[in-house]
Amino acid sequence: FAKNKELEEKILEIKRTQQKLLESEKMAALGGLVAGVAHEVNTPLGLAITSNSIVEEECKKLEKLYAINSLKKSDLEDFMESVSEASKLLSSNLNRAASLIRSFKQISVDQCSELMREFELKEYLDEIFATFHNKIKNRPIKVTIDCPDKLYLTSYPGAFSQIIGNLIQNSLFHGFDMEQKGNINLSVEEFERNVKIKFTDDGKGIDKSILKRVFEPFVTTKRNEGGSGLGMNIVYNLIREKLKGDIELTSEKNKGTTIIIIIPKELS
Repeated sequence: FAKNKELEEKILEIKRTQQKLLESEKMAALGGLVAGVAHEVNTPLGLAITSNSIVEEECKKLEKLYAINSLKKSDLEDFMESVSEASKLLSSNLNRAASLIRSFKQISVDQCSELMREFELKEYLDEIFATFHNKIKNRPIKVTIDCPDKLYLTSYPGAFSQIIGNLIQNSLFHGFDMEQKGNINLSVEEFERNVKIKFTDDGKGIDKSILKRVFEPFVTTKRNEGGSGLGMNIVYNLIREKLKGDIELTSEKNKGTTIIIIIPKELS
């Protein structure tokens, strides 16, 4: 009885530790999201500030010429041309920043929330990949998304974004070296009451010694480089438990990895 009691306590402690690690992984993902926001929004806001400075400078020049009665038609034409170009640049970059913030805000809210809602899959996939733009743009990796328009899911978007985010992160971290060329492809097919999501990369693949245990917790080849070994375990549990779906992974060394996910379009 005493041994059984001790074993039960140890199992409970392991479960509590695993839950803490899962929460830590989620917070790390949100931390990466915040870093992505800062990096991505910085560029359009910087260009918007520059454009605004041009408008201010042109206005000051025009005011000076007007004050000393030296304003000519050519001065006014130059002013209108400069301000018009700066205004267009200002508007496009502010709209770009606003769009990025909306995407990041929705993803972060969903990841913190356990609520179910309806969302358009293609639009949401674009938003998820946008959060990784700063990690992909300086690497020779081509990303392709093939998803039907107007395909709606009634599910847990937070869990969904965490799943896709982990798959992208795995490809970038494990699938390719920093200077290695490659492709990441995501395709979606609709059939009956389900959707089939196929995620592939043509990177380094997974070694046979790891392949059979890839969904187990703490299995990683990069523990000394920051890998926790929880990413695919989280993906597996979220798909099976939260989204009531299934996942299959195939891989071959130096020939890439293919992950097929099947989830219902509507959760009851």
